Amino acid sequence: MHPCLQLSASTRAKIPLRIRRASLEACRISASPEERSSLIDKVIHWPPPSLIPLLPVFHAFLEHSLIHRISDILDRLDSLSETSEQLHVFRHEIFYAMGSLRAVSMILRQNAAPADAFSDLWKNLWPWIQFLEGYQDVLPETLITASERGITTTVFISALRENPEAEELMLLSLVDICSILGGAWFHLVHADVTRYQAAGEVLDMLLECLRVLIGHPTWSRAAADALVTGAGPGTAADLASLALIQLNRYLPTTRPYIFPNKLIFALDNLIVFLGDASGIIDEELKFDPVFREALLAKGLVTLLTRLCRAGFEGNLPVDTQEMFYEILLTYLHPYPRHRWTTEALQAEFLHTVFQAAKRLPESIDDVFDRLSSTTMLHSSLSQLRVSLNAIEDLDAQVMDLKINSLPAFRHWDRFISVVQDRFTALDAYNAGNLKIPVACHNFEG
Repeated sequence: MHPCLQLSASTRAKIPLRIRRASLEACRISASPEERSSLIDKVIHWPPPSLIPLLPVFHAFLEHSLIHRISDILDRLDSLSETSEQLHVFRHEIFYAMGSLRAVSMILRQNAAPADAFSDLWKNLWPWIQFLEGYQDVLPETLITASERGITTTVFISALRENPEAEELMLLSLVDICSILGGAWFHLVHADVTRYQAAGEVLDMLLECLRVLIGHPTWSRAAADALVTGAGPGTAADLASLALIQLNRYLPTTRPYIFPNKLIFALDNLIVFLGDASGIIDEELKFDPVFREALLAKGLVTLLTRLCRAGFEGNLPVDTQEMFYEILLTYLHPYPRHRWTTEALQAEFLHTVFQAAKRLPESIDDVFDRLSSTTMLHSSLSQLRVSLNAIEDLDAQVMDLKINSLPAFRHWDRFISVVQDRFTALDAYNAGNLKIPVACHNFEG
């Protein structure tokens, strides 16, 4: 066993004096569950750095806990009554084990557990994670509360993220890991953050894990399917809904727990994951194509457009502007994606053109290249007319472009000339007066 996990003279000396005696007594094999519960109750609310010297204590608790008789517990759960002595004992054992898991998770998130200790530590973490992930839904509320059900998720993600060799040391396949992460994602997105305050932080870590794993050399469609199944109920459309629920929470009016300094990190990981998973950024499909179609059908382009506007308007960190605009323009690539261009226009994409001219002038060629595609189909051209009419201060914004961003103004002027000509053709077509095909105008940015 790694020295940092042993209760040797050196590790005992690091335990705060006020709690040292109680800690050592609680680590005895003969210690009662009540003794261990009492100690956990005293220390679990300490600041994370203060928990680091207690790592060998938490490890001992997990080693001595009901790991060795999980099957016996499951056999007897149905016979437990609210007043039984067994339930009283189990309640204390689960309390100190859950507390130990929570404490180890905090220590891992502090990068305070030596990397070469992970293998020994994991041997006593994993049986608990397996047990609670597999059976927490059937354990009575008196044994494990709703807020505690996320602790195994936290420790698993913390371990996976903080140790570069965690995958190999866990002896889990990528498919197994993705299945667990899928369930964790579902839990965290729907967690009651008033009761489980760490949900936002752990969710950020989970997104980082997903981004790394999807680029793993052993990534496979089986791993993607495991993530989908783990997130439940088990279809690509369900996973797409889950991702969009989370993305929607980053809008300024809907993010209850995200700190500004964490926002870029979380958003970047989520957007890159969605781009890679859907095959829109990289044509190599890492998920079933149904996942991409579900994302788009459920409003991904609308959400991205709103997030772009929020970034330009100062309601998101300034670093989000380029990130979101670049990804949005990728989704609005000309044929065969005109319908997503129409959706972006409905979400007031035109407003971003004037904002991008000021904030991201290097993107202006790309913006007008994408806009030119809106003039080629009836649906997008019709929506373009509606969107133009909806900009109340259009003349003022165009004049501002002319004064402050002449290259962007020239793009806009040429674009509007083409658009007006095509509006004439559109009206003729709608009136039934267009008898012969009209050659497309070439639009050069």
